[in-house]
Amino acid sequence: MTEKRHEDWDPRAASVQKDQIRAYDDMRERCPVAWSDYQQWTLFRHADVMAVLEDHDTFSNAVSAHLSVPNGMDPPEHTAFRRLVGSGFTPRQVTELEDDVRAFVAARLDNLVEGGGGDIVAELFKPLPSFVVAHYLGVPAEDRPRFDVWTDQIVAAATQGGTDTATNGIADLLGYFGELIERRRSQPGDDMVSRLVAMGADQVPILWILG
Repeated sequence: MTEKRHEDWDPRAASVQKDQIRAYDDMRERCPVAWSDYQQWTLFRHADVMAVLEDHDTFSNAVSAHLSVPNGMDPPEHTAFRRLVGSGFTPRQVTELEDDVRAFVAARLDNLVEGGGGDIVAELFKPLPSFVVAHYLGVPAEDRPRFDVWTDQIVAAATQGGTDTATNGIADLLGYFGELIERRRSQPGDDMVSRLVAMGADQVPILWILG
């Protein structure tokens, strides 16, 4: 893997966002391993990406130094936890969520119609994934407005480079899930957090599930 550095690579630059295919093709030829002001490396060649993904001793997901919080896992822990989490996404559970998703979408579309139009991305496409994730994790309905705010902060920071906002959002989110885990010890439900608690696996990083 080459160690050449390209100091002015900015993945969020307007020119990159306007034509990502051209920008990435250009970097693949000029500087396939690039360092940016966001304190991160970007790999542009398939062979380099695969080399990193397969070398867990050198390139670890266990800690995100950029945000200073647990943000991933490496095999074999990652493999075991992925199997554990995946067991909660059964066809029955997906089917049970269908009516709630349809009702959520219908309500948001009705709001747009009644208001004479609006931003469908902000009103529907952005909050829908958060709604589904909150459902699977067992976030109570009364807590979901806060959950949505934290999710928006983290996503916005990831796309705009606002690391302070991301750190604050992540800290609040982890604090909340610490409280939710304790609640699920005495008040279990049919959700992912309750199943992790029941299996004694409640200390795994919640951000792995969200990601």
